[in-house]
Amino acid sequence: MAKEIDKSGQLSEETKEALSFLSELANKQLTLYKLTITDELKNAEQSKTLPITAIINRDGQTRSYLKKEADNINKVVDEAAGIFIGDQSVATGIGNMLKLLIASFLGSSEGEEVYKEKYLCYTDGISLLRFDFLAWKRNVKTQSLLTHTESVSAYYYTISVVDATKVDFQTFAALYKDVLKSGGESAEEIIKSLDDLQKIYDRLRQKTSDQLKAHIENNYSSKSLLHLM
Repeated sequence: MAKEIDKSGQLSEETKEALSFLSELANKQLTLYKLTITDELKNAEQSKTLPITAIINRDGQTRSYLKKEADNINKVVDEAAGIFIGDQSVATGIGNMLKLLIASFLGSSEGEEVYKEKYLCYTDGISLLRFDFLAWKRNVKTQSLLTHTESVSAYYYTISVVDATKVDFQTFAALYKDVLKSGGESAEEIIKSLDDLQKIYDRLRQKTSDQLKAHIENNYSSKSLLHLM
């Protein structure tokens, strides 16, 4: 009876058009986020974020959801998050954080529009990595004889290698604070941790073999040492 009065059976084409509109809207948002993050990475030094040498992982997804009956949209959260982080190349730690971001982001709510942004630099072994994440979601739920629910979302992220040659030691130490904390609390232990950290810092900032060769030739060749004799 409710379906007959609501005439939901006559709305198949209308539903397709609505879903197509939602998908187009999500794709435009995804394109915008790709351009935004790319521009941010190019101009990192101006924005006082850490510059990079290369993007090593990037991914994005749009999702359009349309339903004409009472249901809890939270049922799609785990599925959406699982699809999005299905790439096994994503490190476990950042992958877990990404899943939490998406799960909280897709949480159901009636009549809302949400934007989320995340920027994070972190260590993976001795590597310095940068994580950029942008997401957008709009949920609309209307009630007549049947509940009409629509949800559209788009999110995009990149994982990049930080340019260690442009990171000062204080920033480097802040990123490696857990290494310092694990060393102990005595003055000697702290100094040793700082010395170890300095070695890692120097190694990450070391020049290429060609640069080192040129540096040696320019500074330690026989001609350059004549003035010492």
